[in-house]
Amino acid sequence: MIDIAERIERIFIANADRFSFNISQTQYTYAQLQQRVLCIQTALERVARADEKLIGVVAVDHLDTYAAVLAILRSGRAFVPLNPEHPPERNASIIRQAGLRNAIAVDMATALDQVTLQQCGLIPSALAIDADAVGRCAVNASDLAYLLFTSGSTGEPKGVPITRGNLAAFLDSLAESNCAMYPTDRVLQMFDLTFDFSIAAYLAPLSNGACVYTVGGGKAKYAEIYRLLSDEGLTVAPLVPSVLNYLKPYFDEIELPELRLSFFCGEALLADIVSAWTKCAPGSTIINFYGPTEATVFATYYDWNELAGCNKTLNGVVSIGQPMNGNYAIVVDDELAPLDHGEKGELCLAGPQLTPGYWQDPARDQRTFFDSMIDGTIRRFYRTGDVVVQDDAGDLLFCGRVDHQIKLQGYRVELGEIEHHVRHVLDDHAFVVVPHISPQGAASLILVVENYTGDLKKVIASLREHIPGYMVPARGVSLTTLPLNANGKIDRKSLQKQFEEQRG
Repeated sequence: MIDIAERIERIFIANADRFSFNISQTQYTYAQLQQRVLCIQTALERVARADEKLIGVVAVDHLDTYAAVLAILRSGRAFVPLNPEHPPERNASIIRQAGLRNAIAVDMATALDQVTLQQCGLIPSALAIDADAVGRCAVNASDLAYLLFTSGSTGEPKGVPITRGNLAAFLDSLAESNCAMYPTDRVLQMFDLTFDFSIAAYLAPLSNGACVYTVGGGKAKYAEIYRLLSDEGLTVAPLVPSVLNYLKPYFDEIELPELRLSFFCGEALLADIVSAWTKCAPGSTIINFYGPTEATVFATYYDWNELAGCNKTLNGVVSIGQPMNGNYAIVVDDELAPLDHGEKGELCLAGPQLTPGYWQDPARDQRTFFDSMIDGTIRRFYRTGDVVVQDDAGDLLFCGRVDHQIKLQGYRVELGEIEHHVRHVLDDHAFVVVPHISPQGAASLILVVENYTGDLKKVIASLREHIPGYMVPARGVSLTTLPLNANGKIDRKSLQKQFEEQRG
């Protein structure tokens, strides 16, 4: 295993004078990045105890945020990203579950409300101005690299730990999946660090000496993506498919001759829009990746070939392809028995990228992981909850979700978590949250309440105090009665169909 800290160290030596980041139109060399890493690691070592293996990072669009991640990894610890724009209640849950004692922050004014009040110490990166002779700590493949928290059905975020070995396997397989990056590359980084796709947009490029171009938050985010792609001549663009929906009105104007690689993940990729995208970037290789957080960012991939004209799709959705190098995929029935090609079932993944298990949640592990024989070897598999069918060539075609877990803006969201918070507002009212797809292909949520006479806009507004914006329903609807299925449960499918018919 070549650890991520060792990979970055090699780049610091070989590429000191090359640019590592372009943030808010300011460029920083690898030498400058290395200096910030060493200063922040020095500050960290002076404060953190030797047995403190998890360190928070209050993630903002600043060089020190990325330097903090690298400093934590170099110190032999694992990072836990915290989004200061998320509700304090959510960050408090993450801090509590992870047992964080310290977090590194750039913007102290923002971080104080989010972190200090939750009894987690703050290490201000702005005060990290000197560097001791801090070394790179020896690590094992089983040591953690990071801990991310995703939406949980109980109302509490669930922790997914990723090891150094998981991360190293991902970086290796990414390079072998037509997605190698080089020091000459200029790479788009549009993701919040709490979203695991960001690993592919900053750690992967940095480990290959490329320059990362970040996108700040705010209402002008998509305009900034457009500007960076067009004006800065970016060569690699990791994107969630919904970005193309926002850029689509400008496709006739967009010309990206230098873009050599576009890769997508996080949502279903629609064939018609990716076909249109190829006209904006005719020289770009297009890859559709698939992977849950539990399998370290990406686990399968599909190369889109516009010229060949024989791309695989199902219901207009591009295939998620085949497992990346070292990974395994099987399709199983309800009894976890492997199915033949052509049979629809649940996708399950195995391999060196698979998390060792959920954070302090053995009961969830027992429900989610199982052993199965493949290629004469017993392997540990993860149940993704995604329904697929595998064709005779081995390519996987996405059909939908087993449960009520969906993807919104690239984030995986449990409808149960949203409903958990709605329940505190609506008390005894019957309600349900259902996904809705607009005519443009954008996903959103609708809160449907039975016989409600109050102001649903106020209900939705109150949710913003408890859950991130991407999880808040776009609108609320009151119905006289909610449809029930044969089991007496609210018929979600009937409601979705009703809203789909209204859309049509």
